[in-house]
Amino acid sequence: MKKNSLLLTCLLLFSGLSFFTFSSCDSDTNCYISVTVVDETAKTPISNCDVSIGAEGGNIEAQKGKTDAVGHFEATFPAPAIVTVDVKKIDVANSNENTTAFRAGKSSARLKEGETVEVTVSMPSTIYYE
Repeated sequence: MKKNSLLLTCLLLFSGLSFFTFSSCDSDTNCYISVTVVDETAKTPISNCDVSIGAEGGNIEAQKGKTDAVGHFEATFPAPAIVTVDVKKIDVANSNENTTAFRAGKSSARLKEGETVEVTVSMPSTIYYE
């Protein structure tokens, strides 16, 4: 009876260890960032902003895109990193054929494996020209 009990205990222990060992292979190692761009004064979302998210150091490729109708943009990175979020919105009303007017904002975040980091970038009302 003791032999059967010991055998059953070993079998259960092995099954439990196998579960934890093999289930870790399916873990999500990507890092996610969710960016929302808002007007600094009105606190309203800003759509159609250019967003560039770049990792500091290393060789992780920058992610670029535009905010949607509610000022939102998401990106995925393959590894943890400290990233800089740069946003830019062309100000058509103040641009002309010789200069482009724009507003810009910046933030940073630390991305963690398997997590979504939420970042809100406040866009100041200052207009820049290039």
